[in-house]
Amino acid sequence: MGIWNTIFYQPLYNALIFLVDILPGGSLALAIIVLTIIVKLILAPLSLRALRNQLTQKRLQPYVSKIRARYSDKQEQAAKLMEFYKLNKTNPFSGCLLVLLQLPIILALYTTFLRGVEADPDLLYSFVTMPANLGVEYLGGFINLQETSIALAIATGLVQLVQVRFSPTFQGQDSNTKALRDAKDQDEMQAILMQKVQRGMRYFVPVMITIFATLVPAAVALYWMTSNLFTIVQEIIVTHRAKPGAVVMPEGYE
Repeated sequence: MGIWNTIFYQPLYNALIFLVDILPGGSLALAIIVLTIIVKLILAPLSLRALRNQLTQKRLQPYVSKIRARYSDKQEQAAKLMEFYKLNKTNPFSGCLLVLLQLPIILALYTTFLRGVEADPDLLYSFVTMPANLGVEYLGGFINLQETSIALAIATGLVQLVQVRFSPTFQGQDSNTKALRDAKDQDEMQAILMQKVQRGMRYFVPVMITIFATLVPAAVALYWMTSNLFTIVQEIIVTHRAKPGAVVMPEGYE
């Protein structure tokens, strides 16, 4: 835990305390919003790369299905798919790597908000002072960030729903029973079934986030909602600017 606190938790904790101290009114809500945006900007190169990769994977999916149908031998099929991804300069596993790289920072940020802002001399840097006034009330006293808030939890769930709808991963997943019935092989059936599962996740994820947000301090829900709003803007920009290139098929494919 010492390394975790030193590298991840302590810097974010001090950043939050510092922002509360310098922002108007010692507003914890404003400090959370600003810190979340700062962290998202730092992680932007990773998240933008992941979004572009998702768009590429979505564009290549029809060709992946054709390659699976063309090569029945599993070993040859896997080799052709790897060649196909390499030719088109993408990696289906790169998104997982980026998530793993971001996970420690996200968990530390979440822990910072979950524990709340409390004076801890052992964690504070020498140049950071505890603010004299700490405004934990949000929206004119309607929400106390140290307590749970049903209203903010619902708002967080709705924002999550919008974010999922904009996500390239969940777009274009409106598969139907006819497509499943017309599937020619097991791989194609599995792909279509996976699309149907992803379609259900559009609604499952926001519901779970809403339930989770009702169980934690409103500060955590505000962080999650701010993070998703930032992600929505990123996804809109990346999707709008995306320029599909030519698809290169592996050698020997007809």
